[in-house]
Amino acid sequence: MRVAIFCLVGLVLVAVDVIPALPVADEEPVVELTLGCMRDGQRYEVGSTYEEPCKYCYCMPGNVNFTCASIMCDWPSCPAGWVIKTPPGSCCPICAQP
Repeated sequence: MRVAIFCLVGLVLVAVDVIPALPVADEEPVVELTLGCMRDGQRYEVGSTYEEPCKYCYCMPGNVNFTCASIMCDWPSCPAGWVIKTPPGSCCPICAQP
């Protein structure tokens, strides 16, 4: 659409020239190819998750590998005389007796 504005003292004239839209060929629907993620030689669907010590992993659309993030741990507040330890195979520290 083209718009032309003409200004005369005390009078505004507006002319609008409308150009019709060009016809568009029929479009085929877009198909999203989702392959999923590979882990240890096995394919997992998009949306699949797994956890390992200290990691949470998620299969996102368009990725071949899992996307992983570190697990956030709360730091324990231990009673007097106790120590903070991270047990084997765990990510987060705990309070333990010495």
